[in-house]
Amino acid sequence: MKDFFEYDCLIVGAGASGLFAASLLSTTGLKCAVVEANNKLGAKLLQTGNGKCNFTNLNLNEENYQNEDRDKAFAIIKEFDNKEVINYFKELGVLTKVRDGYVYPRSETALSVVNALRLDIESKKVKQFLNCSFKSFKKEGDYFLVNCLENMEDTSKKQEASFPITIKAKKLIIATGTNASIDNKRKSNQEEFLKDMSIKYKKFLPALVALKADNKFIKLAKGVRALGKVTILVDGKEIASDTGEIQYADYGISGIPIFQVSRYATAALNDKRKVYASLDITPDFTKEELFENVSLIVKNGQTKFLRELFDGFINHKLMEFILKNINVDLDIKASNLTSKDIDKICKALKNTSFEIIDSKGENFAQVLQGGVLFSELTNDLESKKYPGLYFCGEIVDVDGMCGGYNLQWAFSSAHKLSKKIIGEYSGTGSN
Repeated sequence: MKDFFEYDCLIVGAGASGLFAASLLSTTGLKCAVVEANNKLGAKLLQTGNGKCNFTNLNLNEENYQNEDRDKAFAIIKEFDNKEVINYFKELGVLTKVRDGYVYPRSETALSVVNALRLDIESKKVKQFLNCSFKSFKKEGDYFLVNCLENMEDTSKKQEASFPITIKAKKLIIATGTNASIDNKRKSNQEEFLKDMSIKYKKFLPALVALKADNKFIKLAKGVRALGKVTILVDGKEIASDTGEIQYADYGISGIPIFQVSRYATAALNDKRKVYASLDITPDFTKEELFENVSLIVKNGQTKFLRELFDGFINHKLMEFILKNINVDLDIKASNLTSKDIDKICKALKNTSFEIIDSKGENFAQVLQGGVLFSELTNDLESKKYPGLYFCGEIVDVDGMCGGYNLQWAFSSAHKLSKKIIGEYSGTGSN
């Protein structure tokens, strides 16, 4: 069995950024290979957008990114923006559908995007090392010697066997992504690798993730999806907020609005700070409008018990959670409510607050915040310590909001380093 290979470019990780880099680089005739720990390409890409693959957004601006050096990230994104991404996939046969600015393949299946990239790199003879784990590398002169373990089924023993291989490459691209949405059996330790190479990074933490609440009544609203506004408070100070459909679970809160603010909660929790979530159940009403409408409901429902009084206004289970949380008896009639009681209920609808004690963890996160710092990289995403070593995609300290922004970064960052590498090989530089 062959255990030594040589290529112009080796890409570690066959996710969105890795596949895109392979597609771009192999167009020029460079001999390229990808190493992927899974048994198929684009495994995480297939899960994005609930399998529909929201791969960019028409509303693209710097504020869609939440990392510290977002100006540097967005400068790279502007060089290869949403229009460029859409056009590139169109050339690969993927037409698009737009919904509220979110861009999807017209087929509304992530498989269309993965297959387009797979077929493209296969047509360009990019070598695929699947079921192959990246272990280490060392620099020898102008080359990288990369050590991997290729896992193959041993039919004689009816079990999996591992075979070490070495790959020699002039350029090495790390596009491994992170452990977001990966089960424990398939996790890799990016932080250990970065430490070993003395590459500075920001700790990986969950982002775009559900949050766990310290509230014994929230389980009453389990399964409810309802309009709401969430505000994250850290040590009593408002840090971030978002409005949309909030999903309630026995452990806490989820849904896109929660995802959008979750990175601030997880970062604060990591720093051992107090984190609270404040929910506005009626963001479509002013305080005055809310008091007027609740008062009218009470006036017209004098004979009704509280547990059924608001059924035409707020989801029954959600209202039960709100009332229980402020210690209101559900079995009293509306006729017993005073103006003070009505005001108390309205205040709870506008501000139900509870402590956030954790997130659902990186296994359930769509992306992780943190990664290789921009200070470690050139403007072309090349390592300053190891010339010829590049980083792209989620392993760089960039994280965006829900809406296709993280995949946009994956494609833009892959384009940035590919442009530099192609320029070097053609003698034109990166400009």
